[in-house]
Amino acid sequence: MGQEYRALPFATSLTRPILLLLWAALSLSLIWYVLEFGHNQPWADEWEFVPTLTGNEPVGPFFLHPHNEHRLPLPRLIYIGLWGLAHDFRAGMILQVSLLSGMAYRGMRLAAWLRGAPHWADAFFPVGVLHFGHCENLLMGYQLCFVLASALVGCVLELALRLTPANAARTAALAALAALALALSGGFGIVFAAPILSWAMALARADWRSGRPRDDEFPTRRPGDSPTTLSHVATSWTLVATGGRTIAILLGVATVSYCGYYFATYERPPAHPPFELKNWDASLQVAGEFLGIAFGIGIGPLWLVALALILAALAWVTIARYRLPDYHLRSLGMAAVCAGVILLSLTVGAGRGGFGAQMGLWPRYTVLAWPLLAAIALTAIASRGAISRLLPPILLVAAVVAFQPNSLYGLRYAELHDAWLSDIERQLREGEPVEAVVDRSLAGSGQAARALRGMPMLRGARIGPFAGWNPP
Repeated sequence: MGQEYRALPFATSLTRPILLLLWAALSLSLIWYVLEFGHNQPWADEWEFVPTLTGNEPVGPFFLHPHNEHRLPLPRLIYIGLWGLAHDFRAGMILQVSLLSGMAYRGMRLAAWLRGAPHWADAFFPVGVLHFGHCENLLMGYQLCFVLASALVGCVLELALRLTPANAARTAALAALAALALALSGGFGIVFAAPILSWAMALARADWRSGRPRDDEFPTRRPGDSPTTLSHVATSWTLVATGGRTIAILLGVATVSYCGYYFATYERPPAHPPFELKNWDASLQVAGEFLGIAFGIGIGPLWLVALALILAALAWVTIARYRLPDYHLRSLGMAAVCAGVILLSLTVGAGRGGFGAQMGLWPRYTVLAWPLLAAIALTAIASRGAISRLLPPILLVAAVVAFQPNSLYGLRYAELHDAWLSDIERQLREGEPVEAVVDRSLAGSGQAARALRGMPMLRGARIGPFAGWNPP
């Protein structure tokens, strides 16, 4: 394993404690945000799930029931599990904070590991991830499907960075598992899964260094070991490698089979216009907007500037990384992450371009585009040289510039959200009938019919503000 990938002791300066303090403060700010503005009642698409959550419909069909373009069995399994524990719609919001916080922490640790010591530029990860610009996700627990997908892609990025000849088979199995989990997380997850699974299969079939480590790479070798002992070690390593590759292939078959089922049963939502070549310009703009707001929805008006920075940084690290001697397998995993984000941006552009040229500027998309920035930053650090010294600070400056508009956008969104749901709670306390509540607060939202049916179910299940609701 190359020097740049060997874990070294952390620096003894104050850099690491300050970074951890920043990470903790920003994580706590997101928890405050959820507790201050989140409500224990359904929001938007969550009304669709009320019959299942309250036991009025069976759980089984819920897992594979289509939702727009998506089937979301894994996020729904987690969502149902959280509901069973808490019976609170805010549980998914808190889980999202935990996932975002974990992503920021792992990013800092990986950066320090690659460099050999923490650096102030590693603040890019907490500043870039832990902001209120994720408002649309943070205030609806069911949006954990997006954050979960981003966290899984982050795990793949770490697997690629830590890849060695000795752990290649295990890495292949874990990457294939991540690809399956992504496919089970929605249509966006399938787009991510395609390049990641391709990389996992390349690892599974690769004969890296003749398929076994050199003698000096045996982790259990000690001075004086006999040839027989070394033979046992080699045999054990071969069995582990064979098992890892077999698991990776089986998981790959499962992923492809599920994707086949997904596309065989896919039906385009009637309200969604199909992709048409005449809308190519709008589709490309939406794709660019998707990538441009990787720094956060707060810089939406400047998405084109952000996109130019991201693409220039991506080109820079790609050229630098290609020059490294270990490019073929380790860097292909990092390239798979980048390819997944870019493919997803094009898919979103094709699917949303028919609605108009501004459909890429949604807060929910920021977390799906974020892995591209993480991959660029970590690849720059691993590449050493001038790119390692210059690009991470540039990315940090961009994240700092975006932080304030992200915060302002998120706070404005949260205030409107809080006022809307607080008004519903006021009507419930005053005993307004369900028809009046829906007509006042949910007419035209697309959820009126579901709310008319779901509110009595929530009252029967004694959930949140609905528990004390006594309509005439």
